[in-house]
Amino acid sequence: MNAYPQSGIFGYALRWQSNYSNFQFMTQKSGVNNVFVDTTDNSAPPGSWYYVTTVYDKKNMKIYLNAELKGTNFFGYDTGSTSPDNNFAIGVRLLPSTLEQYFGGIIDDVIALSAFGWSAIW
Repeated sequence: MNAYPQSGIFGYALRWQSNYSNFQFMTQKSGVNNVFVDTTDNSAPPGSWYYVTTVYDKKNMKIYLNAELKGTNFFGYDTGSTSPDNNFAIGVRLLPSTLEQYFGGIIDDVIALSAFGWSAIW
């Protein structure tokens, strides 16, 4: 799931990293200042279902795996906005002019919530 910034405001991503068998949550300003928080290596090997939750409150980042807090970090860059300036994508890395790094597994029961009242369930 991601919404990378196109014009330089703010973006974020949640991805599974096959080389580490873990999940990674990233926030980004202007495509330059990236801050990451990961679950531990080998915490999510392929072949199992996982419940992954990420929380971002304008500064603090949290990642949960199967309802257990696995990592925190601090995003200290002033974005001027909490809304990504790109489209929302699930299962693929969305760049300004292309899609890449398609997820090869099954994604089910996605819920996206915002403190500003926006939500969607797939």
